[in-house]
Amino acid sequence: MALGGSQIERALGIKWCVVSDQFHFRVIVDERPLSRRGVLSTVASIYDPLGFVAPFILVGKQILQEMCRDKIGWDEPLSEDLKPRWESWLLDLKNLADVKIRRCYLPEGFEKVERYELHHFSDASVKGYGECSYLRAISVSNQVSCSLVIGKARVTPTKITTIPRLELSAAVIAVRTSDLLKRELEVQAQEFFWTDSKVVLGYINNNARRFHIFVANRIQRIQEGSDPDQWRYVSSEDNPADHASRGLTAKGLITSNWLTGPDFLWHDKLPAYDVKVGDLGAEDPELRSTFVHKTLATEDSLLNHFSRFSSWTRLVKAIARLMRCVKEVKGLVSRTNEVTSLEERKEAELFIISTVQKEVFSEEIKDLKSKKQITRDSTNRLRKLNPFLDEMDVLRVGELLDDMTSDAFINALRTLIAIRGNVRQLRSDQGTNFAGARREFLESVKKMDQEGLKQLGCEFVMNPASASHMGGAWERQIRTIRSVLTSILDHSSKRLDTSSLRTYFYEVMAIINSRPLTTHLLSDPSSPQPLTPNHILTMKSSVVLPPPGEFVKEDLYLRKRWRKVQYLANEFWTRWKGEYLLNLQQRNKWYKTQRNAKINDIVILMDNSLPRNEWKLAKVTKVYPSEDGVIRKLELLMSDAALDDQGKRVNKPVYLERPIHKTVTLVEAE
Repeated sequence: MALGGSQIERALGIKWCVVSDQFHFRVIVDERPLSRRGVLSTVASIYDPLGFVAPFILVGKQILQEMCRDKIGWDEPLSEDLKPRWESWLLDLKNLADVKIRRCYLPEGFEKVERYELHHFSDASVKGYGECSYLRAISVSNQVSCSLVIGKARVTPTKITTIPRLELSAAVIAVRTSDLLKRELEVQAQEFFWTDSKVVLGYINNNARRFHIFVANRIQRIQEGSDPDQWRYVSSEDNPADHASRGLTAKGLITSNWLTGPDFLWHDKLPAYDVKVGDLGAEDPELRSTFVHKTLATEDSLLNHFSRFSSWTRLVKAIARLMRCVKEVKGLVSRTNEVTSLEERKEAELFIISTVQKEVFSEEIKDLKSKKQITRDSTNRLRKLNPFLDEMDVLRVGELLDDMTSDAFINALRTLIAIRGNVRQLRSDQGTNFAGARREFLESVKKMDQEGLKQLGCEFVMNPASASHMGGAWERQIRTIRSVLTSILDHSSKRLDTSSLRTYFYEVMAIINSRPLTTHLLSDPSSPQPLTPNHILTMKSSVVLPPPGEFVKEDLYLRKRWRKVQYLANEFWTRWKGEYLLNLQQRNKWYKTQRNAKINDIVILMDNSLPRNEWKLAKVTKVYPSEDGVIRKLELLMSDAALDDQGKRVNKPVYLERPIHKTVTLVEAE
């Protein structure tokens, strides 16, 4: 094809004639050896990104696939049966110059478009499969124009595959092409999918049958990208995708309906192919076989056996003995004739409780295992009790609260007095923003008899409404403790029984009551330990230390409950020292210049290697300014509680150098 250089431009790897506004193909066939390497080089040299000549290229791909199937070497010559086919295809390659595709989807003089339609056709054969998509435009005066947008043609896999599976694979390509065109085309178009396989239509419209994995995955992909109502039947004679599955010569491309689409797309109305797709037969090889087994069984509930025992103790002993026998048969424990231990009876009790719960609260347990919560309707018997399953799958409920009446509060106050003695004064906040249980508590406080409280030796003082800042000292303390407790118990409360939780609260109380009450004499490192609430409550000066041993997170999942409690107590200490102790020194250093440390400042030295409550006091004896004048390193004189009768040090003074971020300033030097 002889064209002037100024009339031809390159577009997407093909030629564009500016004068006629058409795409052309111009292939120069170089001399290449008649071998597998030469065939691959020639086929790959045809660049056709939109698939305009895909049926023609498919023939060359089929010849290459046969060479691969016959395991012909890269430089071996073509066989006698493939050589004439290849030479014929090479001669036809020059005829691609006669193929012309209009660049614009709409012809010149086409009136205003009323609507667009995208029509996707798919087909498959034993040699290939593919699809072609056409843009159909209808004007306001019912003019119709149809243009090829994109086409795809692929050779079938070397592994033998059934025609229905190939047809289904071609339908998947059509759906993927639809997704591509919806992203790239700047028009809103109604979509139609066409296939000449009634089997594929039956698969796509199926909702009841189960298929093998190959078919099931492709049906799922088709249903995700299209609606079953969009799929229609087209006869093989009218299906242009038939060329993408069998191949065409260059002249066949021009004379076929590949570039223009089927004739019915050029009519005013689409044909109504009323093809009924019947139900899939059980003999379809793609259907997965389903086996149904019917069994009859009579269930003898364990609860019937439990009811035969005259007492709870006898039932527990019997179940404990039975569970021991099971372990002996399995070889988990050695045989013995001793009476059951306390641990074995405890395990038997949990088994009995769990069995009864599964019978009585089966639906609630099922909900907790699947949704982690129960249904909150009026028919649920546990809806108000915050139920949960512990690590043994035993159904339990949250910490039951007493009523919020005046009597209940007085009982709680009497409990405190019985443990700690008479309370001189109680202070409370009655903020108007309280809600729920707090609001009920305030109402109960207002109804209490003040004279009755005075008989208890206690004065109850409430702050005015909306003046919670008047209780800032204890409000901050309560908030810090509550936030740490909440975060820890949210993840661990289900692993604690009542006694373990009570012990944990006592450990927390010991930590909180070990904080200093005053800064008096803190400026002297040789002075006694600072006064704490524990000194007043216990009348002892010793620090409450944790039990010996290391406690790790895995202790939460062991049966030794005391280790669970100690691990959680250490977690509280770690969180509390970070959220409360560090509040003694405001950490504004990132955006505000702070006071430099000075000689004779009294500080607490943070040491993560020491047990909780044993951080030591120290006095700054020397500072080391940096080049910018900021103090970042200190020399400290460590405090020592070992004093003689005259209040002097017994041991030699200890000086340490530490970075400033390891200290918390308590008293600033004058």
